Amino acid sequence: MDKYRAVVINVDTRPVTVLAVLSLVAKCPWPVTLVECSRDPAERRYFRELAGHLGIDFLERPLRPHGETLDRLFRELDAENLL
Repeated sequence: MDKYRAVVINVDTRPVTVLAVLSLVAKCPWPVTLVECSRDPAERRYFRELAGHLGIDFLERPLRPHGETLDRLFRELDAENLL
């Protein structure tokens, strides 16, 4: 179990998500997980490839209400603390 993990969730916000992921990869010492919730198959493919290129964890999840998504991530991700 990781003590810390940084998480970025994308919901059709490609420019902001890319900046957030690149910033975390460059500056954050913790493992990074990108959660893709876009309904666009091209967007999902883009972020799957980006995550692979950067060597970060990638999860695809259906779009759900914000609180439900966060509740699921807290249960699923193996970390004591999430950023």
